[in-house]
Amino acid sequence: MEKKTQSTRLVLVPCPYQGHINPMLQLGSFLHSKGFSITVIHTQFNSPNPSNHPDFTFFPIQDGLTAEEISSENAVAILLAINANCTVSFRQRLTKVMEQEPENKITSVIHDDLMYFTEAVAKDLNIPNIMLRTTSVTNFLARTALLRLHSKGHIPFPDSQSLSPLPDVDHLRLKDLPTNNFDTVEKYSELAGNAHDMDARKNSFVVRPHL
Repeated sequence: MEKKTQSTRLVLVPCPYQGHINPMLQLGSFLHSKGFSITVIHTQFNSPNPSNHPDFTFFPIQDGLTAEEISSENAVAILLAINANCTVSFRQRLTKVMEQEPENKITSVIHDDLMYFTEAVAKDLNIPNIMLRTTSVTNFLARTALLRLHSKGHIPFPDSQSLSPLPDVDHLRLKDLPTNNFDTVEKYSELAGNAHDMDARKNSFVVRPHL
């Protein structure tokens, strides 16, 4: 009986927005060129086109988004809902991948930093997980500053202060904070805070800097 060829599999979990999907799949293409098998587990919402990457295996998972949430085009609310809804479906799919192809051991789950629901599942299944940050270092600094200012009650700020420098961040002003709709600052702070808390727990990072 012929033995099955063993390979090393990586599972990618992109955030369902184009500025996040493309860098994740570009990373997948690079890793595939180095001999890794690539599985992409993605939401039904804004799902990638599998025909663009015929060498990858794609699996959709239930994201539980309502028509109202999708039509709102509120990215922060959508991402909060995805992280709240996808833990069970992600665990089921990841377990099936492990059971159906035991010879192709999953070496790691690589996930977008905004898809933080994946962390606990990978940990429970004893799979290492690596975070991919697709935004710029400047965005990260501005996000961190926003969380700090929000925790101190300095958000929202009056328009007269919009050109004031960000505390402890050179060359950035208050108006450079990564949200211009402070009606949703509570939800944005929840999303960014959850991603930031995960950052603090991580031992490994994949960072994609933008110039």
